[in-house]
Amino acid sequence: MRILKLNTRLVADTVLGYVLLGAGLVMLVTPGPGLVTLVAGLAVLGRHYRWAHRMKGAVLHRIRDAGTAVRARVTAHRAARLRVDTTAERPEREAA
Repeated sequence: MRILKLNTRLVADTVLGYVLLGAGLVMLVTPGPGLVTLVAGLAVLGRHYRWAHRMKGAVLHRIRDAGTAVRARVTAHRAARLRVDTTAERPEREAA
């Protein structure tokens, strides 16, 4: 009976994981949380398959790197914009 439960769990997790992976791939090109769904599918598959566990780690690492790069660009852009705004000549206000 225990073997049946384990095999059922394996089949269910495998089917769910591949469904989530497929949905994530579709959502990468259509509106939706594609990366989140891909990582969820890899997490489910990672319970039973090493390749999925390794791939999930690689995907999360790339997501973190991309987030860090975006934060750095936004910070640099804001700093450059502030430098331009503070050095620009401001017109004098006329007294009413």
